[in-house]
Amino acid sequence: MNRWSTTVLALALLMSAPVRGQEQEGRRFGGKPEVRIGANLHAMWMWTDRTADPTDYAQLRPDPDNAFVLNMARLEALFSQGSGLSAKLQGDFDQLMGKGKSRALLRDAWVRFRPWSFLELKMGQFKRPFSRWELRSMGKLETINRGPSNAWLIEALGYGDRDLGAQLGGQVGESDFGLQYALGIFNGTGRNGPETDPDGSKDLVARVAGNPARWLSLGLNGSLKLFDPQPESYAPERGWAAGADARLELGGLRVLAEGLLGENHNQCLYTEAPEVCRFLPDYSTVPYSWSAAMMVSYNIPIYRKWRMRLQPVVKAEYLVPDHEASDFWIATVTPGLNLRVGRYLRFMAHGEFTIPGEATPDYLWLSENRFMFQVAFDR
Repeated sequence: MNRWSTTVLALALLMSAPVRGQEQEGRRFGGKPEVRIGANLHAMWMWTDRTADPTDYAQLRPDPDNAFVLNMARLEALFSQGSGLSAKLQGDFDQLMGKGKSRALLRDAWVRFRPWSFLELKMGQFKRPFSRWELRSMGKLETINRGPSNAWLIEALGYGDRDLGAQLGGQVGESDFGLQYALGIFNGTGRNGPETDPDGSKDLVARVAGNPARWLSLGLNGSLKLFDPQPESYAPERGWAAGADARLELGGLRVLAEGLLGENHNQCLYTEAPEVCRFLPDYSTVPYSWSAAMMVSYNIPIYRKWRMRLQPVVKAEYLVPDHEASDFWIATVTPGLNLRVGRYLRFMAHGEFTIPGEATPDYLWLSENRFMFQVAFDR
């Protein structure tokens, strides 16, 4: 190829670039609108050796030593117009059966506008961008639940989980090695909280994640809670949490690890008299909560025609709700075996062994051994 041919080809490429850009822009908002219906149904049988002791009020629990449980019954509708506009509505129908509060029926309700891959705006109710474990959907999670660390730092202390707010995000760079970011502001009142914030409290949450290699993903996230304390209480003015996580995938092997550290801004969570606790604590020094967790799983194909594979999995985690309290910790080990059939069906047999420290309040965690068998359908 001579230099004249090279020059002509270069000019043709330059002239075609805007056209290709316009075509991509058209595809981003073009095409027919699509609506996808999804469902999550998780039915479980559970046995536990942690039974009620009528002589010890702290050990009373409403569930028997074995029971059938509907862990999840969700229905969602996802609308999309090209890749630039999408919306989601999701309801949690197991709440109608008496589990939790009826007001928690609504899970996700958001609209996302994505004019470019590096910039999108998302508004409504959705998960705050904090913790890889929390952001991983239950339909893809290798274990039956997310464990005590998630229940404490993400849900009880409110550094993650769903909330009403707005978020900017996107991806910079190539899909395999790009950097994903998210920055959001939320009411801080949690899932299905009031649309109008009753006070000036707000949560600022941010996350970045990247892929330095095809088999490795790293993430960092932070959350800042800005409280508007009432005059009659002694709540702190702010609380913060941060975390780091990693995901490794090599062939059928997957390793997921995460560490979280945050201020325990609500010490009333582990008192026997929460109605008076908020008047008593001295918040001049706020203790920390921290946790470390790791999960290892491996996919073993056994019948390719049905896309059947066995997935042994083991997860271990360690949680310290209050770093200033001696022997206040919870350790959990969860071994299990999943049988996956096709894309949507899983049979999950798991054990869960919980060991609390001597100073851990009985009404929070007791020593417990559980066996769980769950059938999960996720579409």
